[in-house]
Amino acid sequence: MNAYRHRLVFAAACVGMLLFGIVLTTLGAVLPSIITRLGLDRTQAGSLLALMSATSAFVPPLITPPPNPMRIAEMASSAIEGANAI
Repeated sequence: MNAYRHRLVFAAACVGMLLFGIVLTTLGAVLPSIITRLGLDRTQAGSLLALMSATSAFVPPLITPPPNPMRIAEMASSAIEGANAI
C-alpha cells in the first residue's frame, strides 16, 4: 500500500477549495439570470446560495478518512486547556 502523501492531499484540497470558490462566485454573478430563467423569488434564490454554503460545511466530514483517535484526544486536550486559560 502506498504511503499517505500529505503534500498531494493538501494540494488537492486547495484546488478543491479554489474551484468551489470560483463556482460560488460565478453563481452569485449569474444569479439574476437564474432567477428570471427558473422563475425563482428572492427567498428561493437565497435558499440556493445557503444550500451551497451548507453543503461545503457538512459534506467534507462525510468524505474524509476517519481521524486518528490519538490526534482527536490531543486536540480535545488542547481545546480544554485553551478554554481554561481564558
